[in-house]
Amino acid sequence: MEQNSLLNETTESVSLCVKVQQQLQDYIEGYLDAVTAEAVRAHLAVCAMCQRNYRELRQTIRLIETLPFATPGRDYAEAVRAAIKERPNMPWWKWRPPIRWP
Repeated sequence: MEQNSLLNETTESVSLCVKVQQQLQDYIEGYLDAVTAEAVRAHLAVCAMCQRNYRELRQTIRLIETLPFATPGRDYAEAVRAAIKERPNMPWWKWRPPIRWP
């Protein structure tokens, strides 16, 4: 039986896409070394799916950067302290929500 080389190529391509997508944020922010950045840039030049994810991530970052900085009010710290004091002093496994299995 003949082996499907397309299947192997697709698997390699997908794993490369996963690696590139894991590095997109660092690529956008300029944290990658020159060799890795060039590899990401070359992959983005030929992969439509990764290009789309890159554009969406850049747009998301731009939108987040336009949000105003919110300074919490003085009463916010008191509310957090009160919530901490209200929490029972017991091991985490007793106060965590129960795990529901499907």
